[in-house]
Amino acid sequence: YDSCELEWDPPSDNGGVGQVISHYRVAGTPDDISIITNSTIYTRQDLTPNTIYTFNVSANNSLGFGDPAVVQCNTTGNIPPGFADVSVCLDINMTGYTELDIKYSPCPIVITDTDNTPPVDNYT
Repeated sequence: YDSCELEWDPPSDNGGVGQVISHYRVAGTPDDISIITNSTIYTRQDLTPNTIYTFNVSANNSLGFGDPAVVQCNTTGNIPPGFADVSVCLDINMTGYTELDIKYSPCPIVITDTDNTPPVDNYT
């Protein structure tokens, strides 16, 4: 509820013949962050619940950074005691040098047993 996880695939169009994606830049709010990573996963933690955050993801090759793909993440509200954390997971696929395919789905639910009760098998 207080983090955003971005995950993407390398672009299928890397900018031309002989071009190799060397790294990615993730930039955005809060605090105007800008990080360089070789990974295709970035998690920003300690965010404010019930807030929309905007991130720009750009691939880099020997020609420089491509146009950024804009991704928004909405953190959920505070979780009342006894309720599970239900987050949305994003699957981001860079389909071109400047294009993204974004899919979202509920993240797996993780329940911690704190009072020795039987595990929860499902929700209705």
